[in-house]
Amino acid sequence: MGRNGSIYTVSLISSVLRVTRPIVRQWAGESRLELKSEVRGSVTVQFAEDEEFERFCRKNHNYLIYEVGGRIAPRERIQFLKEFVMAADMPDDHTARSHKREREAYAQQMKPKAEDEDDEENDEPFDQA
Repeated sequence: MGRNGSIYTVSLISSVLRVTRPIVRQWAGESRLELKSEVRGSVTVQFAEDEEFERFCRKNHNYLIYEVGGRIAPRERIQFLKEFVMAADMPDDHTARSHKREREAYAQQMKPKAEDEDDEENDEPFDQA
């Protein structure tokens, strides 16, 4: 099976976010996080693909900081979210662009807007006769 990008098993997600595996499965049950299953020998592995895990962290970062595990989030979870989620939105943080998609998005953002400027020049009404 060919996959591009990384995968995050339930164990890895729980380790990175400092939560229990049942909480990760609960998020899947609540449709917050899409987990896929794959049979490997006699074991079924549940995992989230890289893009899905990133989407989940971005969409739920306030929930992950303020609500999971009580009022005080573990320092490791906050650090992970800062590096993985929040720093990616800061253009001067080069560590955030270590991920391929982040580098591509940054490159697109930094491209000259020549195409947009051409569109603005041609804002005259278009007559269809």
